Amino acid sequence: QDLYNQLKNDPRFNVTITRQADGNYAPQFQNYFTQNHDAIEQFIAAKHSTMSDLLAQGAIQKVEGVPHNTVNDDIAVRLYGINKWANENNIDLVLHIHFNDNPSRPKDNPGPYKGLTVYIPESQYSNALLSHAWGQALFQTLSGKYAKSTMPEESAGLVPDQDLIAIGSNNSLIPASALIEYGYVYEPQFLNQAIRSKVISDLAYQSFIGIHHFFGDAAVYENNFDTTFLPHSWNASVAFGTANNADILALQAAFRNQNLFPASGAETFDCRMSGTFDPCTQFGLKAFQTKYAIQATGTLGPKTRGKLNALFSAQ
Repeated sequence: QDLYNQLKNDPRFNVTITRQADGNYAPQFQNYFTQNHDAIEQFIAAKHSTMSDLLAQGAIQKVEGVPHNTVNDDIAVRLYGINKWANENNIDLVLHIHFNDNPSRPKDNPGPYKGLTVYIPESQYSNALLSHAWGQALFQTLSGKYAKSTMPEESAGLVPDQDLIAIGSNNSLIPASALIEYGYVYEPQFLNQAIRSKVISDLAYQSFIGIHHFFGDAAVYENNFDTTFLPHSWNASVAFGTANNADILALQAAFRNQNLFPASGAETFDCRMSGTFDPCTQFGLKAFQTKYAIQATGTLGPKTRGKLNALFSAQ
């Protein structure tokens, strides 16, 4: 919804959103699925048949990718229905937004993976070339702020795929397409509602910047910062170990702005925009203090806050 609003307010875009803020499909699409159910099923069957023929002829090769959950028939009709609608309405770009999960993890426990991924159609599909450029612009922008997935099959960050319906399984989508997995739902930045809302707004903004980069626009930043976490004013000390804190979230963004997050010696995948004062944040804090000739205590004292406010406050 945040990304939709940003695009809607830009006169160069004519943007449509498929789902409402409450999670339900917009009436335009719900009506389309209902009124065209049989036609969508025929569309699915035709695309499957054509793909099967091309595989049998050796005209294309089957490429095994990341394992995905199997969708039920109702979801398949909706996803293929969106593709059919996009083809019929001369849509130029299709973007799906997801949050990932590991279905085998115990309830209330984090899974083994974290980080973002951008999926694009596999290279043999007719929309692959432009989709690669579209996905690359999104991934380069997002990965400048957020760590890519630690799942081995997603380690490239920008992942071609033949099977995801959202990006044109069975060559069912004419427009360029991409699917963003912003991260795993159990990551700390998504567990607290206040921090989650701030992170999601920034993810939307980074996506908005990535879309502009795809069109060759270099500068679309607000307030001279390339993140919604800044500007920010720090007015209090925050102890190591503090979690779900907006000051820490902005601190992490400030250190990224200074190329100090992750700081030298810290692991990239452990340096998430999380709002938690963790060891990686302390690495960045010490590096910031050293850079500006402040005693590198790793604590957020008045001298450090003063320098931060001088650099990153709205004042």
